Amino acid sequence: KIDQIYVIGSGTSYHAGLSAKNYLEEILNIKVFCMYPTQFSRSEKVFNKNTLVIGMSQGGQSLSTVEGLDAASKRGLMTASVSENPTALIFEHAQTQTRIEVGNEKCGAKTKGYAGTTVTLMMMLSELAIIKGILKEEKFKLYKERMFNVIHNMPLVVDAATKWYGRIKDEFLPAKRIIVVGYDGNYADVLEGALKLKEVSYVHADAYIAGELKHGPIALIENGISVISIITDKNLVEKTISNIQEVITRGAKTLVITSQELPSN
Repeated sequence: KIDQIYVIGSGTSYHAGLSAKNYLEEILNIKVFCMYPTQFSRSEKVFNKNTLVIGMSQGGQSLSTVEGLDAASKRGLMTASVSENPTALIFEHAQTQTRIEVGNEKCGAKTKGYAGTTVTLMMMLSELAIIKGILKEEKFKLYKERMFNVIHNMPLVVDAATKWYGRIKDEFLPAKRIIVVGYDGNYADVLEGALKLKEVSYVHADAYIAGELKHGPIALIENGISVISIITDKNLVEKTISNIQEVITRGAKTLVITSQELPSN
């Protein structure tokens, strides 16, 4: 019996856990916590022994994730590990091992790793939900169809993104600082996007839930800063635009990545 799940990982693995969190809670109908391994091992109090702790590391050698899994084992909790590396160190410190089948990613800025870890986590726990009778095969089929649609549309997304960058690069490249914002299901993408900007561009990039900008960070908004907003939920368009308008008045350049129709003004 599993009453709750902790997903632990660093960097991109942590963001992948956050990305999958809403889906996992929806299909399992239990609480899913995402946190850094050091936070879990050193300060988290777990009072329910029916807890599964999933340690994720694409390279598989994260010592902090090993520490988190060992801490879970010492507390008598169930453990699972997820990695792309077939000889991952974390595999030796968990009861189960699951591979991320995306192939070796040699670059430091993981891209396949983020998407691959997210989907692997979703598939792994979907199978658990089906076995436990919580998730029906018919509903899971619909979820898979949506995932495959995303995969099939990826070339279109990459092409559109490349053309978009060509249009905005002259105003984007001079930015001395970049802030990426979004709400709810986009927050993991916001964190991962800011991380990728730091890794590949060596530019100062921060990530916030959009509404948190007004609680302090907006004081730093000025000319030379670019703010990227991610909007995919139609119910949050107006709220996000309100935040965008605030940073515009302070001199920031604003860019929007969206799947929604936005007002022309």
